[in-house]
Amino acid sequence: IAEAPGYATSQQATGTYTIQVAKPVIFPDGGTYGIAQGVIIADPMPGVTIVYTTNGKTPVPGSPRYVGPFKVIESETVQAMAMAIGYGNSPVAKAKFTIEEATATPVFSVKAGTYLTTQTVKITDATAGATIYYTTNGAIPSKSSTKYTGAITVSENETFQAIAIAKSHANSAIAKAAYNIQAATPVIEPAGGTFTTATMVTITDATKGATIYYTTDGKAPTTKSNKYLKAITVGNSEKIDAVAIGPENAQSPPAIEKFTIK
Repeated sequence: IAEAPGYATSQQATGTYTIQVAKPVIFPDGGTYGIAQGVIIADPMPGVTIVYTTNGKTPVPGSPRYVGPFKVIESETVQAMAMAIGYGNSPVAKAKFTIEEATATPVFSVKAGTYLTTQTVKITDATAGATIYYTTNGAIPSKSSTKYTGAITVSENETFQAIAIAKSHANSAIAKAAYNIQAATPVIEPAGGTFTTATMVTITDATKGATIYYTTDGKAPTTKSNKYLKAITVGNSEKIDAVAIGPENAQSPPAIEKFTIK
């Protein structure tokens, strides 16, 4: 009420305030899963009673009481409400779970590794009707990635990641395979042998854009060794070791020729 000199007392005004319990939290969040999920329901306000449903009905005070984690083994929506004496019931929390069998993980026909020659790689999946998508740029594969339609020729270093997607199934796990394709073995001409005079030696390689490195001191060549730029004059007895590295290729096997000058 309100009072003021010269005025009659005001009429009574009444206000009723209801403080709600905090909204429960359902973990994990709803979504699509390949296996049954253990579900936990918690509330930030201590001492509350949580009730929940999984049958599509809104929870009420008489709904099943939450007493601990439970499993969701099929597609359903979990709804939860928290209650406490002297407080209004909380807003309802919802989490929709879709449980689908996971699509089988794709399989590469060629094992990851280092190869001397170009490889033909096929990707298959054991789930009937599955569509495979893949990447070679390091990105995580998805439905927007390149669709696998047939065998892939791998002629340079590449890392494949593939995923399979099938109707009424959760997406597969990601399959990964890294392939290192070696540059071709260099060709040293002429072949080693015994010569009576100094000899001009050339080194070539079949891999496009390959850089050739060589040594004449018996040590294995590396990228820090002599870079082959032009024909080499062999005037003394020595051994030439050479390797090639392509722009997108691993180091080649070594080529070795021994020259004896008499």
